[in-house]
Amino acid sequence: MYEATIERAIRFEGIGLHSGRSVCLFLDPAKGGGRVFVTGNGTEIPANIDAVDSAARATILGVEGDCVATVEHLLAALSMAGIDHARIRIDGPEVPAFDGSAAPILEWLVGAGLVPLGERRNPIILSQPIEIEDDDCSIRAVPAETFGIDYEIDFPQPAIGYERFNEDVVDASVFKAEIAPARTFGLMAEVEALRKAGLGLGGSLENTVVVDEAGIMNEGGLRMQGEFVRHKVLDLIGDLSLLGAPLHAKVSVSKGGHRLHHELVRAIVAQQNGGGRAGG
Repeated sequence: MYEATIERAIRFEGIGLHSGRSVCLFLDPAKGGGRVFVTGNGTEIPANIDAVDSAARATILGVEGDCVATVEHLLAALSMAGIDHARIRIDGPEVPAFDGSAAPILEWLVGAGLVPLGERRNPIILSQPIEIEDDDCSIRAVPAETFGIDYEIDFPQPAIGYERFNEDVVDASVFKAEIAPARTFGLMAEVEALRKAGLGLGGSLENTVVVDEAGIMNEGGLRMQGEFVRHKVLDLIGDLSLLGAPLHAKVSVSKGGHRLHHELVRAIVAQQNGGGRAGG
């Protein structure tokens, strides 16, 4: 129940999914301050909702024009591994993609060990439900004794289609077994447009599940049943980590994405500060 940091520093290296650049990332222990990115310019960017700069294809954090992108998988792994405080030094524009999932990151974090700190970890408790709707997309959080997720997606592509993940308790063991291995996915039809926009430059079948009209292009197919929706759940957990504390609530999402996740985080923060949005 105590806040924690890592026992020893870790060095990561890999290719950025959108930038295509080689990036080195150093994760250092910290005795407080939360999870903070430190760019090559020395800019400190806290991993909280106030620092969100963009939700275009990834969660991007920024301060005074300096940004770090694609932070959601790392933040999800940090939060579910119980690492509340860390300094994340990065020499490039985004967190490396690795294999497109959070599984390698989680393995490295567990290997680094945990050091409990003196402060108790206080979860966020909702005073009432929060619901946000946007056309046919929606997100809802209701008070609960634990953290749970009900997430559904519905894509026109037959290889993806409708999938649902529904667990009343999402803890470290569920994350490791059922969520962390789920990889980023994308549509082959969008690749050219993404690259013209300067995105997806580091994407490949090594770090992305690619779907075309014929089905899944990756040799070996999917890692698990429902891998597409499980990756959406992974993104949600990373985005909810921007709260800076564990959330005790059941979060339900229909056809969500980073922007909708961020709206929920802002609404939860507002409620904790005495305002916010409530729904049935």
